Amino acid sequence: MEMSKSASKKISVLSFIFNMIIVLYHSNITFETLYYSAFVRRFTSNIWEYSANIAMSFFFMTSAFLLYNGADKSNIKAKLKRRIFSVIIPYLVWNSAYFIISVLQHGSFPDFYTIIYRYTIDPFDGPLWYLFVITILSFLSPFVLKLKDKPVFKIAIAVLCLFFAVIYSFNLIERVSGFSEIYIVSYCERLCRYLPSYIVGAYIGIYRCELLEQRFNHKIISILFCVITTFIWCIFGDSLYDSFKFIILLSSPLFIWCALDNKVKSVPSFMKNAFIIYAIHRLFLTVILKLVNKMPPFGEIFNKYIGDIICCLCPFICCLIIWLFVDCMVKILKKLNMKFVLSLLSGGRK
Repeated sequence: MEMSKSASKKISVLSFIFNMIIVLYHSNITFETLYYSAFVRRFTSNIWEYSANIAMSFFFMTSAFLLYNGADKSNIKAKLKRRIFSVIIPYLVWNSAYFIISVLQHGSFPDFYTIIYRYTIDPFDGPLWYLFVITILSFLSPFVLKLKDKPVFKIAIAVLCLFFAVIYSFNLIERVSGFSEIYIVSYCERLCRYLPSYIVGAYIGIYRCELLEQRFNHKIISILFCVITTFIWCIFGDSLYDSFKFIILLSSPLFIWCALDNKVKSVPSFMKNAFIIYAIHRLFLTVILKLVNKMPPFGEIFNKYIGDIICCLCPFICCLIIWLFVDCMVKILKKLNMKFVLSLLSGGRK
């Protein structure tokens, strides 16, 4: 079953929202040292951490859904070719741009193994780490499509989800390895956190794609679920039991999907540059962080309450500045008839 235009537009709107949430999350981290109140700092940090986790879960789920929706043995090669242009090329372009900036910044050229590592596991443009993962997962699709009609395949999907859930919920990677500060350990834990979302997205794309086309009549339930889980995560944060976090990560994107109106008429033009904003935002925040490190908490400059309110607003101001910059850049590229460059930067996203 091919996806309707309405569902496609809904994905575009949600993708913009979740891209902006990741930008806001990283922006909030940039300004954390300027909070006067430890409680406000922790509360806002938990809000953005929760939102960013849901956003990343949505990216994995949607990526799998888009790949497997309407896929079969006859068209999977064409889908993979499109994914090369929409995922791999912009990943390489942006990571190479950040690589050049890194060389100019440090004044030295990294060795071969470091370059391989920074183009795969820990990219120079850090927020794009998930693109490499979904690229690797995409190449498993022909194998998955061969197995989809096997009776035990659905059972295997459930077992795989449970396997990753147990690893994530009980921190088994950290316990087995004995390390907690090594990046590769946190990277593997991240994979266990989001791979079930990818599996669920693939399942919906293969077997139940009509779920995302149907009108959901209980939107109030979806909204309440999101509000309640956000509140619980914000209050308890790191002390929240990991298995409960896992359930939230797996279910929230679907509830949010249901909460958005099925009849999305059009995607506003300001939402069409979401990927470029996402890819470039780390560069802006690196510059801003250098300024922030030289500043005292806003509560020492202003009234402590006003200072914390300003801190809460700073991520939104950052996001607005980045969006305005990207909007101007895109308009200039279009005016100079450099649509090919724009396609490379955005992966052909419109």
